[in-house]
Amino acid sequence: MLSKYFLLTFFVLLPFKIAFAQDTIQYWDKGKKVYEIYVGEKDSVNMRIILPRISLGWHFPQGNYYPIETFRSRFWSIGLVYLHQIRKIQANVNLGIEFTWNNLAFAEDKTIVRTSDSLSYLPINGTNIRQSKLTVAHLSLPLMFYKNFRPFWRIGIGGYADIRLSSFTKLRYEDNTGEKIKIKNFSDYHLRPLRVGGQIEVVCKIYRLFARYDFTSFFLPQKAPDTQMLVIGLGIF
Repeated sequence: MLSKYFLLTFFVLLPFKIAFAQDTIQYWDKGKKVYEIYVGEKDSVNMRIILPRISLGWHFPQGNYYPIETFRSRFWSIGLVYLHQIRKIQANVNLGIEFTWNNLAFAEDKTIVRTSDSLSYLPINGTNIRQSKLTVAHLSLPLMFYKNFRPFWRIGIGGYADIRLSSFTKLRYEDNTGEKIKIKNFSDYHLRPLRVGGQIEVVCKIYRLFARYDFTSFFLPQKAPDTQMLVIGLGIF
């Protein structure tokens, strides 16, 4: 369901682009203005623009962690990025706002259960386990610096802060009578309310290869395994 909303939002944002007005370069000849140059033309000083941003990646947890299925444990993000181009040094500074979803599909027929002071990793009392996952939604604020290499390539390095918005586990299985069960439990699961990390990107035209790594643990200390999350994926803009 989240992926459907994700794609719908992307196609709404895709044509959205805003260029900010800035200082106009005016050319005069004998007291008469000949022409002006605005943002986006070849000789303009700096370009400022807002673009949609979409990413898809996969989780590679580090440290101590619950076993997950890597290629079913997807990372999604969608949002907007403010791009400020500094032509003098052939570089960009990007400030973004994104909504991200971390989906962790557990590799065993188990799920996590929250207690007051810890997390328990327990077997599911059922058969034909079709899905057991943890989903965490964040508001993400990335800041990136890019060095441009002509004609279409650039390399970026920066960081991000993720603020937790919501989290839940989702189970789909059959009970002992054969009835199909679907359960969604909302809780904080001792997740960190704020995560920070670093990110690197290689960009060609509008396509991005990125890697992001948490400097802080995914869960609160002393409550759950000390897990740092590495995400590798692809994006647009």
